[in-house]
Amino acid sequence: GVVSVHGSTIFKNLSSRGFKESSIAAGVVPVLHRIAMAHTKNAEASEKATAALWTLAHSAASTSLMKCDVQLAKDLLSLCANTTGAIQKNSIGFIGNLAHWGDRTTRQVVRDADAISTLLPFCKSNDYIGLRATMTIAVLAGQDEKNAIVTAEPYIVDSILELFDIVVHHGGRAYDMDWGIDLPLLAIQILSISDKNKPRLATPKVISDLILCLTKFSENVSAVELVCQTLLSFSFLDDEDSHDMFEPFPELSNLLQTIRTNAKCSVEARTSAHRLLNYLKETHEMKPIALEPSASIAAAAPLSSPKERIASPRASVP
Repeated sequence: GVVSVHGSTIFKNLSSRGFKESSIAAGVVPVLHRIAMAHTKNAEASEKATAALWTLAHSAASTSLMKCDVQLAKDLLSLCANTTGAIQKNSIGFIGNLAHWGDRTTRQVVRDADAISTLLPFCKSNDYIGLRATMTIAVLAGQDEKNAIVTAEPYIVDSILELFDIVVHHGGRAYDMDWGIDLPLLAIQILSISDKNKPRLATPKVISDLILCLTKFSENVSAVELVCQTLLSFSFLDDEDSHDMFEPFPELSNLLQTIRTNAKCSVEARTSAHRLLNYLKETHEMKPIALEPSASIAAAAPLSSPKERIASPRASVP
């Protein structure tokens, strides 16, 4: 039978109190999966189970340990499509977390579960469901030059840039949720990889906001990394005016110099900052700078991004 509501609440509390990895290792995911799919028999238990799954999938470490299979992803996507209210919201939160913080294998599992076509109809909804669906599709398909979904549906990029503006300038409150900077930044960074998306992203407004993030979110290791990678992607824009895109922002060079030598920044951020500095030097007909021995990226110990990048239903970031 269906596990009691009390039991599923325990699972939710366990996953919310720092026991994510141990809960997954103990085999809680298949149990939660079964409870979630029995929503017609016990909707309250299903709601608690989907909330727990959403919570469990909110770090790179836990999504990797979870080893999500296609059936789990398909079933939660079916809940996205065929339920409403909290179960639907929790399910799309779970799928979104898998896509955003999962590794390459996990993201492919979500693609194989037909997430893009399932979520696409939700993208125009003016609510949390629509915005989360939009960002998930951007992460799954945004960098694929052959996939025309993002190019054919311009509102995907527009919605992400709108959320980015809200987080940077207006506190991040949107659709009754408090959003963190990592979600829109990751979507923008992945979108920026595709040459088809670069012209719509590499605007003075977006560049200015990205540079602002380097100071406003300077303590957020993953945010700094994503900004540096995005700006570096913009430098590959093949356009007559692209060489001048950074000229209105003289402060960028000093910020990149600081990141390049800051041991608290990730190796990826420092590498991107170094390459972008070289680009700025070259476009201004100056010799590329050389890395000082003390700042050598190769010699630096790898620094990982924060594990807890996206919050659970109990936290402040969707």
